Amino acid sequence: MDSVYVVSKTNSMKIIIILTSFLLSAVLYSQTSDSLKTKRHSISFTYSPDYCFRKIASNASSEWVKIGLDTLEVGKFGYTAGINYTFALNKRLGISTGLLLSNKGEKTKKTYSSTPSIFNYNNHYYYIDIPLTARYNLINRSFKLYAFGGISSNIFLVEKTTQVTGYTNDDATISYYNKQNFSNVNFAILAGFGLQYSITKKWDLKIEPIYRRSITAIANTPVKKYLYSIGINIGLSTSF
Repeated sequence: MDSVYVVSKTNSMKIIIILTSFLLSAVLYSQTSDSLKTKRHSISFTYSPDYCFRKIASNASSEWVKIGLDTLEVGKFGYTAGINYTFALNKRLGISTGLLLSNKGEKTKKTYSSTPSIFNYNNHYYYIDIPLTARYNLINRSFKLYAFGGISSNIFLVEKTTQVTGYTNDDATISYYNKQNFSNVNFAILAGFGLQYSITKKWDLKIEPIYRRSITAIANTPVKKYLYSIGINIGLSTSF
């Protein structure tokens, strides 16, 4: 088990180093590129409805737990929302970061029985996401088409589990919170593309399909969960 964890951790660090090197190279490259005649700074406010789930890795002795969870659990809907800042290095290339609140996780399938009639639970993992991405403009006019990718440091806040129990006359919902056994920081890679269109002189509309995936487990346990999500960032952006 320890050897599996060491290999996984080493691979994750390699990915982080490669992506960081790429972003630094982009900054150095921009120093020799033509300067922008337009505004360099932009701030955007975005909200992304996400489909969230997880991949599970385990050793041989915990394989039965993985099989049970894969049979019982399914994806759920979450969200990622917050503020983003982009610095334009040149006409084509930019570097972005942000401060985002995300709700990731999974839920169980509904289980039917005599008493209670329905039972299921939802796991919500709340994080503060701090992404660092490079953006490349494929089309750079009033209508922009661009691709982006990078890494994200996700600071764990809390796990909220909502248990729904259905009875004949009513449903009972119980929520409880947990912070134990979770890693304080989770690293993820992300990539996507975006469409941006000027709707006024000051504001642009942004639509960004995006994929996010953890490269480190959310907890140091025998059965390791790696979160992922597919979403669409929708927001408004202003430049200055």
